[in-house]
Amino acid sequence: MRVHNEDIVEKFTTKSLIGDTECEALYLGHIVNFSIQLVFNGNPNGTFKIQASNDDEEAQHGDKVSTWTDIVGSSQLINEAGNHMWTVENSGFAWVRVVWLDDSSAASASITKASFYAKGV
Repeated sequence: MRVHNEDIVEKFTTKSLIGDTECEALYLGHIVNFSIQLVFNGNPNGTFKIQASNDDEEAQHGDKVSTWTDIVGSSQLINEAGNHMWTVENSGFAWVRVVWLDDSSAASASITKASFYAKGV
């Protein structure tokens, strides 16, 4: 079993949670199980969710992934500083990403840590 652990905080279009933001596409390839952990501060007010895509793996670095589908049950309402983790077992996706949808502008809020941990063959 291969294990991959990656800091993905720099893969977000912005770390600020004032306004919407999203993470770059993460290629899953031979990944069977994965988790994504986020830590955020300030006064966020919105929803985190994960989306998946089965676009062709030739999209390589994810910049050509264009078809995204919300993963049912992944939406998490956030209204205070804290953390959140998703664990996905037996994933069959080619790509995954995290999306933040801001419900109202807070005075300040940002992602301070984001980790992607994966196990596969």
